[in-house]
Amino acid sequence: MNDIVVLPGREKLSLEWKQTDPERYQRRLKAKHADNSKAGPGEKAHCLCVHQGRYLELQIKQRGETYHFACMQNTGPYHQPTCPFYKPNPEKSGQAAYVEGVVKEDTEHEVSVKLISSLKRNSPVNSQAPSSTPVGTRSGGKTQRRMTTLGLLHLVWERAGLHYWRPQFNGHRTDSKALRRAYATSRNIKIQHGIRLDQVLCPVVSDDRNILYSTHRTIRNHSEKLRPYVIGRLSSAQANPYGKGQNIELAGIRDGYRMFMTISQSRWERVERSYPRELAEFFRNEEGLSVFGLFLVTIDPIKKGKYTNFSTVQVDDAALMTTTDQLIPVESRFDAEISQKGCTSG
Repeated sequence: MNDIVVLPGREKLSLEWKQTDPERYQRRLKAKHADNSKAGPGEKAHCLCVHQGRYLELQIKQRGETYHFACMQNTGPYHQPTCPFYKPNPEKSGQAAYVEGVVKEDTEHEVSVKLISSLKRNSPVNSQAPSSTPVGTRSGGKTQRRMTTLGLLHLVWERAGLHYWRPQFNGHRTDSKALRRAYATSRNIKIQHGIRLDQVLCPVVSDDRNILYSTHRTIRNHSEKLRPYVIGRLSSAQANPYGKGQNIELAGIRDGYRMFMTISQSRWERVERSYPRELAEFFRNEEGLSVFGLFLVTIDPIKKGKYTNFSTVQVDDAALMTTTDQLIPVESRFDAEISQKGCTSG
């Protein structure tokens, strides 16, 4: 029943028409656009979610020649998680700390963000360590004027629907499927000067040739001028035997990605200061926990020697996130145990 919207006049519209009959879908929204704007409380378009005894009403917005539904302001978290109009509570997603304009909803599905670091090669890297205090409880309210790499990682995870659990997900929450969802949703995230995140996102995962080819294509097309993002599950971080810094490996990186990831000592020390809990859990190899990372990198091809056709991947900025086996982000081992109980009981 979550695919039904009731329009002004109690006409029912199937959201499936957006895919199966887009012309009909647009005709009905266009016909009801003015009526919805004039309608009073209780008469506007609404989905079937109920909050405080009333249906949650929707806006009908126009962008160019097309129309789309949008939540009323601040009502997204009150929709059911299975509802297409559900949005995570910004106090819990970390978006509460951003000043207006850092995250901008362009259309029903597209969003634009202002990043803290430039994607241009050789440009300065701005990095902001995450606070140990939850964003929603910081004094001073909204203070962040740019989205950090950690904020971008959380945004991708939420937009991909990986931040919550339903019983039907059981057996389907694999790294490969999760990163495919992350890559798919990145097409709707604009990050700089018209660049979409999918143009510079390089997922790394085992046993998925489509992701492998996509990552190779991104490196080939954009790494000469831009710094891509690499995303994947952290599998190894060891001191570089030939100098300072660390060699980093992601799960599956040896399955044809032909990349050597390294991070300088100074940047690694910054990661240690910013993510002590995530690294502690990773090095303890806690059962039931994983650490995913999003890395802003500079990529250069190796042109001579036995590693010709490989690339060096120098990490310029990094964000780490602890997840459960079901890939749900958690703050600690204790949170993971609670999440696991919820998944098994569901």
